[in-house]
Amino acid sequence: MRADNSRHLVAAAGNRHEYTRAKAIKALREIDDAGTGVAGEAQVVGAWSGSRKKAESSMARTGTVANNASAPRGP
Repeated sequence: MRADNSRHLVAAAGNRHEYTRAKAIKALREIDDAGTGVAGEAQVVGAWSGSRKKAESSMARTGTVANNASAPRGP
């Protein structure tokens, strides 16, 4: 019978999630500090990427971006 290693897989997935989330938040803060905007930094057409307010609203609604004071500043 094989050992149940699912707890290790769950822990690793959680760690990857938090690390990736922290990197995304750090990247968004760097873009915001530079004042270039996400579309400008990614070099995509603004019409394709949508408005910044719409994106921020969506992120706030889904909890992707929390209050800046409480969100982690990155790895």
